[in-house]
Amino acid sequence: MPQLPPATRLRPAPAKQRSRRSQPSQPGRRNQPGHHPLRWLLPILILVIALPLGWWGWSALDGPGGSRPGGLPALANGAVGPTLDSLSLNSTSAYLTRFGQPDAPLLDQAGDQAMSPGSLVKMMTAVVVLAADLPLDRTITLSADIFNQAAELDLTTSGFEPGEMVNVRDLLYGMMLPSGADCAIGLAEAVAGDEASFADLMNDQAAELGMTGSHFTNASGAYDPDLYLTAHDMVTLLNHALTIPEFASIFTAHGHTSAPTNLHPDGVSVTSTFFQADNGQGDGFAIIGAKTGYTTTAGQSLASLAEVDGQRYLLVTAGAATTDNLHDLRHINDARLIYSAI
Repeated sequence: MPQLPPATRLRPAPAKQRSRRSQPSQPGRRNQPGHHPLRWLLPILILVIALPLGWWGWSALDGPGGSRPGGLPALANGAVGPTLDSLSLNSTSAYLTRFGQPDAPLLDQAGDQAMSPGSLVKMMTAVVVLAADLPLDRTITLSADIFNQAAELDLTTSGFEPGEMVNVRDLLYGMMLPSGADCAIGLAEAVAGDEASFADLMNDQAAELGMTGSHFTNASGAYDPDLYLTAHDMVTLLNHALTIPEFASIFTAHGHTSAPTNLHPDGVSVTSTFFQADNGQGDGFAIIGAKTGYTTTAGQSLASLAEVDGQRYLLVTAGAATTDNLHDLRHINDARLIYSAI
């Protein structure tokens, strides 16, 4: 048995020591009750045992990711934030998944309900064009009829002009970033001869991807009662499209300047309608690519790719009603709200 240090070694009692009961009180005596030299070990042992148990008890109240009971995330100030299921959205449809998992929704608000998609259609137009045997540097002439059709249907154009000769790559950027219907129609005619035949190719691609709730009738997204999609199907499309390098580059671009053309020797510069309105940065998330859509009938829609805590997510929202305030971007506000709740 180890010996105590000399300074704390107990002294032997005198031969004729009085009993403890009759012994007078002598403060400071070492062998007095309550003054055992190891008395300080007991509170330390209690602390060593109690502290881990207390930490475990509090941690057990936390849900995954440090959330408080009920799944509500703990915010930096100790307040409780909203969950995906508790959000109040302007959009009538919303469908959120992780990239690569289009059929495993984290949020599904009328995700399989048919709706008018507006310019989100142009994502399918891009996929079909990129799948066609059409070199990206091939030049296409945009006819006056294309611009007349766009004007008649009150569709957005990109900045190119009638008679302009533009390569396929620049038409894709002109279609996706500023949502130019002139580029969409010109590409459709170049691939299939006319827009109706191109729509058949779009429906073939939709069937191949398993988009069972969608039907295409044109390349630009112009309103047609027979043109409809679901938010679920659009996420399925976007999930596939982002595996195509050229599409991914276009979808995440903020802007682009075309090669010189016969009418614009310095090229035509276009800007993403999304990044023109929003920088994509939020508290804990970043929207790194997006395509906006709008018609008076469809309202505001948005397809987006975002990164949250190192993971990538796909989101489609649609059917957000518009107001007279041009800065009331309800589709973008919904996307920011959803990503912040992940």
